[in-house]
Amino acid sequence: MSWPHGTLARSGRSCPGTSFGDDSDTTAHNDPDVASVLLTEPMHGPGFVVMAVHRPDPQLLERQISSLAAQTESNWDCLIGIDGAGVETLQLLKRLIQDDTRMRVREYDDNVGVYKHFERLLAEVPGTASWVALADQDDVWHPTKLARITEVLSAPGVTAAMCQARVVDARGNLLGFTDRMSAGLGDLLFRNQVTGSLTVFSSKSVTCALPFPAGTSDAFHDYWLGVCAAALGEVRLCDERLQDYVQHATNVLGERDPRSFRAGIRAVLVCGVRGPLDRSAREGWGWRVNMETALCPTSWLERPGVVRRGRKAGPPPDACGFAVPRRRPATA
Repeated sequence: MSWPHGTLARSGRSCPGTSFGDDSDTTAHNDPDVASVLLTEPMHGPGFVVMAVHRPDPQLLERQISSLAAQTESNWDCLIGIDGAGVETLQLLKRLIQDDTRMRVREYDDNVGVYKHFERLLAEVPGTASWVALADQDDVWHPTKLARITEVLSAPGVTAAMCQARVVDARGNLLGFTDRMSAGLGDLLFRNQVTGSLTVFSSKSVTCALPFPAGTSDAFHDYWLGVCAAALGEVRLCDERLQDYVQHATNVLGERDPRSFRAGIRAVLVCGVRGPLDRSAREGWGWRVNMETALCPTSWLERPGVVRRGRKAGPPPDACGFAVPRRRPATA
């Protein structure tokens, strides 16, 4: 599904003169102040940014919107999706966006959580987009972030590019730095290195990632996108700090705090190892199994945008480009 222009709507609901390809029993938001943010501009460039919003801190959201608007790479459009209806959030976004015609807002009545919400936002990325960036509602992008990362992404064979960040609190006080590393598909399946808000993906990576595998409590949208990008090409690191990665009490996801590791060790000492191991097997490994199932040769080659790279007469390649041997027929 491609995302139409000139829209601010609720959960696939059409505003006058627009179409979402959805004939469900819905009506447009009728607040005249909100309706005034309706936009009719065509796409501004090859890039596309999706921002997930849910009950945002107004000050942090304002800083994020301002930092996005101030990017030196300005040829992009942005879809801001509200996960769960809220007139206050709509009003806030109207005030922050003002007349920036690159930004559009879409409100979804149902709150589905970060994993499924990013999936439905990415499903709205136009087919003409050449790169896709993910944005959280509370970070601060440095002015050259998109310019530098898209430059790295433009290299042959690169399907995702990510940067480092300053880790800060809500007031901007420095807490530390990220230490992301380049990793291939095999490494990523065991330990994620891809943080969505630090990464720009090729449109091919996003296309191949949809629909997302069945999730568990350990399922992360950026993890799956990183795995798909690694299966298609190279996930390359731009080893520069190009963002303030904000940590606060209401983060859904965030940088791992060393204290959480120590707390986990204490829990094991007090309660025993069986509980944490059972949960890890059920949720963590279960999520990896779901990803690997989606990457298996039959499933992967059915995904849009995946091209067989094997010889015509040979067996089909798997997600990594290696040939998958056919079983020999049983002999009598």
